[in-house]
Amino acid sequence: MATVEIVTFSIGVIGSLVIIVGLLRGVSFLLKQFLAKLDHNQERTALDHVRLELGRYMILGLEFFIAKDIIETLIIPTWNEIGMLGALVLIRTILSFFLTREIHQTEKRRIEHRKIDAGIR
Repeated sequence: MATVEIVTFSIGVIGSLVIIVGLLRGVSFLLKQFLAKLDHNQERTALDHVRLELGRYMILGLEFFIAKDIIETLIIPTWNEIGMLGALVLIRTILSFFLTREIHQTEKRRIEHRKIDAGIR
């Protein structure tokens, strides 16, 4: 049993680290862009870039948390644990769905802005 606890704890740590790395990358990129004194279009593009990167890291981190919860429930399958797992997986799946949708919309907007910028210049 101790091995499973170590494995699930490790998976949770990995999920947390993935999200933290995404946050640090996003903050770093934002600071660089802020210091560069961008115009409005460049600022919008920079924010979209950060949203895309952060969203991707968050989705990956959530996948690690779901895997951790599934492994824990397989080891201790009480009805209460299964119900909690179902609720957690549902919540995390909904978050992943909306984050993925937001990423796709942001990518679409970036492509449209690039086309507009290319046509203007």
